[in-house]
Amino acid sequence: MPTAVTYTSPASTTRPNTAAQSQASLTEISKTVISNFVQRLNITVPRFERDLKLEQRVDEVMSSWACPPCPRPYVSAAIDIAVIAYSYLTSLEAKVEIAIFTAIAITIDDPKILDNLSSEEFCYNVATGRIHADDGYLGEYVRSLARMWKHFPRMSSGYIFTSGIGFVDGCILENTSNEPIVSSQFIEYRRFKTGISDAFGCFPWELAQFPDENQFIQIIPDSGMLTVSFFRRDAAMYTNYANDIMSFYKEVLEGETGNYVQDRALVSGKTSLEALNDVIEDTIVIVERVGRILGEGKARDAWESYVAGYISYHVNNPRYRLADIIETTRGE
Repeated sequence: MPTAVTYTSPASTTRPNTAAQSQASLTEISKTVISNFVQRLNITVPRFERDLKLEQRVDEVMSSWACPPCPRPYVSAAIDIAVIAYSYLTSLEAKVEIAIFTAIAITIDDPKILDNLSSEEFCYNVATGRIHADDGYLGEYVRSLARMWKHFPRMSSGYIFTSGIGFVDGCILENTSNEPIVSSQFIEYRRFKTGISDAFGCFPWELAQFPDENQFIQIIPDSGMLTVSFFRRDAAMYTNYANDIMSFYKEVLEGETGNYVQDRALVSGKTSLEALNDVIEDTIVIVERVGRILGEGKARDAWESYVAGYISYHVNNPRYRLADIIETTRGE
């Protein structure tokens, strides 16, 4: 039974003037804002239960590589995403592939590791087929992408593949672009490149349950949200925005800069809390719109399970420090 998600529409969260707020006040306000966001989605964070079969299969796959397995913290995070965010999936192997793909993506996103890979030749190597001779992380990454067609419908697999390929370029862009941010369109473009959000936004609808893409395909491309030269996709937008919202508290506590919310605030002339509230409102609209488009049935159930599961993943992950805000119990 998927986690139920219902939608409420109270008055928008009050946007305080934070010009003179102390760091402590900013922290407290962000706690309230994030808590209200979860309440508005009416999400109850469930107890986390490990999937030992999934963990074993992931370890088996990685032990077959010529290169070392991904760093264990990255593997653990990837397994948690597969278990919590995609609990609705019935295929163990689909979850295994999500975990493998995610673990490699997190590994590639590590600048110290990326610098030691032939990443700048990546797209060329994919285009020419040379990538098949790569027995390192980039080669395994492409092999994981190629296996997506076994687990997800045809068009979804295509979106996953192109999103995965673009992610590597996004990592390079993020690590080499040091110019001041002045364009809101560039911020959105970079966010979609680095978020692999088309992939994560397609994963809720596995081939085993949804061989007919007509059940959900209308929520993948959203031409009404065209801003640059590509379609922004509702499921992908939710993935990025929910991550940005649930990361905000940790970023405030740790004094992180250069993240999406702060960049959006900078180019819009708003405070970071005002920008956060804007992202929250955009996210609520997306969740409600997708629900209306999907109507009643299994496709919507899968969507609602993902909406709740993706939030629950962040709450259960100590990295985001959300236990300070939302009560949860993690089973070990």
